[in-house]
Amino acid sequence: MWATLRKLPARTWILVVAALLLLAALVWVLGAGARWVVDLDADLTKRPEKDIATAADAVRGRALAIATGLVALVAVYYTARNADTTRRSLALTQQTSTRTLELTEQGQVTDRYTKAIQQLGDVNNLHIRIGGIYALERIARDSERDYGTVQEVLSHFVRDHEPHRTAPQPSKQPSAEEGSKVATPTSTRPKLPADV
Repeated sequence: MWATLRKLPARTWILVVAALLLLAALVWVLGAGARWVVDLDADLTKRPEKDIATAADAVRGRALAIATGLVALVAVYYTARNADTTRRSLALTQQTSTRTLELTEQGQVTDRYTKAIQQLGDVNNLHIRIGGIYALERIARDSERDYGTVQEVLSHFVRDHEPHRTAPQPSKQPSAEEGSKVATPTSTRPKLPADV
């Protein structure tokens, strides 16, 4: 116990000593001290004992009122201090919860992004690739932060999977037998896959 008391800060020691002195003064005033205070007034000592006892009781009542006021002030102080500590603790808890929620959401977006990229890379199944494209679209809509990344991934996918365009062959000059037919350049563009 004494080891614990020695570890208290100086401010706490001052408060403990002050409280003990006030308590000792209160006990003294409630006992013999009330009569001593009454004896200080020379006019009261000449009165009958009944008046002196009434005056001592009045001193005791005032001392109790002052002590009660001091205890109430200390109680209000510690209540306000505890309320402030609780408020700060609640604010810190709320900040921690908000940060945890943000990190959880970011983790979920990362997981969704990873799965969508895996789906996009499935070369054997067109429907899975389309599902990956839709998943990336949803991520871009839900996460403003990831919008640019998703746009780049999809653009790269389209560039890599677009069939090469064939350059139109220049038309030949019509021969004499084809004279009446006018040749028009034909450029056939292959049909794009659904995922592109």
